[in-house]
Amino acid sequence: MSNKKISFNRGEWAELYVLYCLLSQQVLLVADPTHKNESFYLPILSVERLDGKDRVVKYKIQDSSVIVTENAEEFSIIPALEFDHFSKKLKNDIKRASGRSFSIDSESINFMKKAKVICPKAQSFPMDTEGAQIGGKSDLLLTFYNERLQREQRAGFSIKTKFSHPATLQNGSSVTNFRYELVDLEPAKAEEINNIRQGNYPDFFTRCEQLELYCTKIVPCGVAPNRNGDVFRENLMLVDSKEEETLSRILQLHYFEKSHITRLKDMPRALANYYEPPGKIGFYSQLYEKRISDYLFAVFSGLIPSKPWDNHKALDGGYLCVNENFDIVAALAADSEKFKAYLLDNTRLDHPSATEKRSNYGFVFKEGGKYYIDLNLQIRFTR
Repeated sequence: MSNKKISFNRGEWAELYVLYCLLSQQVLLVADPTHKNESFYLPILSVERLDGKDRVVKYKIQDSSVIVTENAEEFSIIPALEFDHFSKKLKNDIKRASGRSFSIDSESINFMKKAKVICPKAQSFPMDTEGAQIGGKSDLLLTFYNERLQREQRAGFSIKTKFSHPATLQNGSSVTNFRYELVDLEPAKAEEINNIRQGNYPDFFTRCEQLELYCTKIVPCGVAPNRNGDVFRENLMLVDSKEEETLSRILQLHYFEKSHITRLKDMPRALANYYEPPGKIGFYSQLYEKRISDYLFAVFSGLIPSKPWDNHKALDGGYLCVNENFDIVAALAADSEKFKAYLLDNTRLDHPSATEKRSNYGFVFKEGGKYYIDLNLQIRFTR
């Protein structure tokens, strides 16, 4: 890395801020995502990051110093106080930044070189790396001492910051399309629907609202036929026997109802109100909450729609969340019920590209004498 100015966005610089803070503070703050219990600390023993395709940099904490190694070869020893100084400096740079991206000064660039950092945003560790998340992406591998378990743990964490574009929990594709039969839709209306656009893009919400008017009934048909056969449907059955029905109903409410509910935490009561008997709203709200939370946790833990799943759940690691005050708080997957609450509270439905090459959804088509529309399931974090 030369001393010429380098420019990255605030979210990318915030990931470097996380590294510096962990190495200076030397503890991991773990908080209950539901904010009902007190937080606790885990002593950090080392931090690993993948900076380049085959370049693993490890930071081993030893008293008040950090031993830096690259691909297992020792490179330097840096006082923890230096990481503290540059974390505060980077925090101020991020706070003052305006525009999409910004540069840092030569002193900070020199420290990046000293700490063996080429890019502030690390690459994700491969899923077969020991300790890496099975389903999610691991930006950092942390080794810490878990006093509750009385042993060391090595686990992968994904960084979530309020300064970067929210990441997807589950990417949408043609495999995650759900099909709906459009009963009594007239041929002329089908063509009209497919011509509804907003600029250069399909206007999904307006299309679906019009279909509500033109059809006598819209019937969910479950997961749409796709190149992977029944893989996604069978994966959903391993989560819950009614999971396919629940996800199909979620998309139906999101696209067809005028409220267009997006936040997943708002879905359980909305589903109960729409589909269930009036006297059982409380019970069914809890039931839908469980099904949705179980699915989100399964996706985090390894469920990939296009690949057969063995129902194995990765219970190590989690997320490192940077809030607006620049505090770093960890949410641990091992505390599954609290982690499910975190996932439910912080995810929303999203719309991927609708091109034929990607997801190919949102268009009315005729098959076997009946009209259908496929709608896509993609889930993104809210922050």
